[in-house]
Amino acid sequence: MTNDPLPSVNEYIKALLSTMVKKNEISNKVEEYLYVKKTTQYGRFYLLSKIHKREYDIPGRRVISNNGTVTENISAFIDFYLKPMFSKVAHILEDTQGFLNRIKDIDTIPHNAILVSFDLIGLYPHIPHDERITSIKRFLNMRNRKTVSTESLCALANIVLEENYFENG
Repeated sequence: MTNDPLPSVNEYIKALLSTMVKKNEISNKVEEYLYVKKTTQYGRFYLLSKIHKREYDIPGRRVISNNGTVTENISAFIDFYLKPMFSKVAHILEDTQGFLNRIKDIDTIPHNAILVSFDLIGLYPHIPHDERITSIKRFLNMRNRKTVSTESLCALANIVLEENYFENG
């Protein structure tokens, strides 16, 4: 990149948070937590080796660490509002144990059933951002208590999705 995008991203975040304070969606203390004054920290890209896959030519899972970035606290804030919604989705499995717990409750499998398993590769990087925001909006609109508006949370989520810059770690 020819210029540093972080100062302008941080100014946009500051303006959005200021608006949220004015609308009484968040307190000054929450604004202070969400706004990172230091704007020079990029996310760090690295690979997590999948050593369980094979003995040679080991593949890696791409990871971007968001620690210390302008979007780190915003990500945690959005997560706080979204996590309770996931329990309402019947088709989400968090891990292998969740899958095992679910299948042990199946009494019988029809004799003509075909069991299928999928290994998704790069699921999250391939979901278009506009579809993510639409889904987030749908979930957030299901909330009973909307002290922070769906529009504000979606605007913050969009910053995390669109303005997450990183460098090779």
